[in-house]
Amino acid sequence: MITPFHFACHCEERLRALFSAIDPKLGEFISINRRMGLIEQRAALQFGVTPATGEEFTGQATLSIQTVPQKDSKTALNCVLACPSEKMQRNFRLLLNTLEESESQIVKILEFLQKAFFPLGYTTHIP
Repeated sequence: MITPFHFACHCEERLRALFSAIDPKLGEFISINRRMGLIEQRAALQFGVTPATGEEFTGQATLSIQTVPQKDSKTALNCVLACPSEKMQRNFRLLLNTLEESESQIVKILEFLQKAFFPLGYTTHIP
């Protein structure tokens, strides 16, 4: 069984690889904070601007992941992508046997993040 935390870790790893390959400016601009619920069925990734030295992390967008009980061997995950400042939200469910089956959805998460961070000027940001 794939736990939400395992999916969050896999998603973070794949997003970092996609940033390098597709959108390096976003990869330099964004910081990812992993959160695990007190129960095993929940996890979250918070995405925010990389804080300057001494500043606290502030989230711009969040990916919340929750396990859904399933009768067969596949793992069902309910996922919510939200960016309150841009009034954007996207819900989707994944039915997975392996983490690799989520690749197409991770590309869609990247697209969501590009839209969420574009108003913050990540494309013109100079590190």
